[in-house]
Amino acid sequence: MTRRILEAYQFLITLLEVNPLVWRRIVVPGHYTFWDLHVAIQDAMGWEDYHLHQFELLNPRTGKLEKIGLPDDEDSLEYEILSDRKKRISAYFSYENAMALYRYDFGDGWRHAVAFECVVPHDSAALYPQCLAGERACPPEDCGGPGGYADFLEAVRDPRHPDHNELLRWIGGKFDPDEFDHEKVVFDDPVERWRIASDEDAPSLTLNLSASPIAEIAKTETEIPAKLIKKLKRKTGILTETEVEFLAAKVRWGLDESFMKDYDPSGVKVKDSIRWSSLADRSKQARARRGLSIKDVSTQLKIPRYRLMAIEEGRFSEVKPEMALRYFQFLGIESWVKRWSRANPALAKRVGITHANDKVQST
Repeated sequence: MTRRILEAYQFLITLLEVNPLVWRRIVVPGHYTFWDLHVAIQDAMGWEDYHLHQFELLNPRTGKLEKIGLPDDEDSLEYEILSDRKKRISAYFSYENAMALYRYDFGDGWRHAVAFECVVPHDSAALYPQCLAGERACPPEDCGGPGGYADFLEAVRDPRHPDHNELLRWIGGKFDPDEFDHEKVVFDDPVERWRIASDEDAPSLTLNLSASPIAEIAKTETEIPAKLIKKLKRKTGILTETEVEFLAAKVRWGLDESFMKDYDPSGVKVKDSIRWSSLADRSKQARARRGLSIKDVSTQLKIPRYRLMAIEEGRFSEVKPEMALRYFQFLGIESWVKRWSRANPALAKRVGITHANDKVQST
């Protein structure tokens, strides 16, 4: 979304440790918060915004380094993270304090240099934010950081490379690292992006099987046993191994290649996703029965909303086991989780959920 403003800030965004250079020059409203700037950087670069982010820069008043992003209410970090929705860029950036580091995806470890260049004077005909220029494509999400991206480029450029065909399928058939057109950049409304990131009714920014055509298959596929259909419609049943195998076969058969390429090549198996979805859906249903919103639970348990959303979307790798167990206990579904962990011991162990003496616990 764009809007008319009185003053704008111009930034040069450079992706570090990548050769050849990937960069963007953007102009954003001067009243922007760091959350708004984060959204603009994501859109200009071409990231998909489904990992954590963080700004690091000096506070010009104190001279101390501050970290600005999504605060962790669990106090699990050794340093304080200031809320990016409460800090305005105008309070930090100036010609004397022009540099910041922007981190994205702490797993892959992408780092961007954010350089404040100038204040753009009022232009009554201009709409912001804008992408003025840039070069080269953004690396694919989840490719392994700078090192993984270098290996990825080597493979897709060489038809004789052993991973060439597999990586091309993973990326959708083609990838041109030199392709970028600043005129094609579309900026989202940061307010709407926040609604998506924080609202329990917003669509997931990552692919998860519980939002896939599984429900439609259950409704229309006459070969699915009535007992399994009942489990799927209730979204509470612990599926047996036979049922998981049966349903996975139906899913693979019923989904097109563009959907499937996002699963197996990236290590997310259809069968595991089906198992995760049963646990995620049980949590969501238990919360709905209590008439609670994600915000209500977050306030009571002091667990960030995006962590609770990760649980209800089956993204348990993004959540500490103790957080998930506190949520299950709060919802009163401990006994159900115990049964699920016994039926799926490998997955339960992967996220640190075990059961001993009839009590679910974290490892």
